[in-house]
Amino acid sequence: MSLKIGGKTYTSPDSILQGIPKNGATKSKNDFYSGSATLTEAQLDSAANVFSRGQVVTLYHPNYLRWYHAENKKTVELARLEVAQEAITTVLNATPIVDFGLMIFNLDFPYEGDRDGGRIIANFGQANTDIISKVASIEAETNTPLCETLTEAFRFFSSRSVKYAFEDTNCYKRECGSFSYTGNTPLMMRQPSPAQAMFPHLRKDAVVMHTLF
Repeated sequence: MSLKIGGKTYTSPDSILQGIPKNGATKSKNDFYSGSATLTEAQLDSAANVFSRGQVVTLYHPNYLRWYHAENKKTVELARLEVAQEAITTVLNATPIVDFGLMIFNLDFPYEGDRDGGRIIANFGQANTDIISKVASIEAETNTPLCETLTEAFRFFSSRSVKYAFEDTNCYKRECGSFSYTGNTPLMMRQPSPAQAMFPHLRKDAVVMHTLF
């Protein structure tokens, strides 16, 4: 720790910064801390008593205060998916020079091991407007197979073959209950060249292509 007092910077080993802070300290450089790293039980008890009587102060961000005190402010209720879609769209619009990719979860329903994982629906280098369109069309259903989807991402970046993208299959009402679902399968898969296998970052142009719905 360092503290600037009276134009001079002091650090933790300095004696005036040793010990515990004083309650009601003045601007005197010798009145901030008790000045001793060795404290008695009485000093510790006294400090604990002062701390327990202290007033809790809540600090608010200026943007929150402006919103809170604004007149005629509107409240909009959004589902979690809508909030996520809006956040992702904002990032994509704000960073046009970055190449983004997009993955989506498989249905992962109705039982453990059914339709696990996820697949890539937008490869790196696609126009951000295309990815935004895909983000806007995503619907929320069933579960979140995050572990398997991250495994699929690892396989993509390490130039390995598609695995979980093939796990998504049709699910009819007799199995899914209240809805029917059309599974997604890769349209095309190109085997990486030896150079791509050695340097995965070269896999930029549609090594694996998937449909969204």
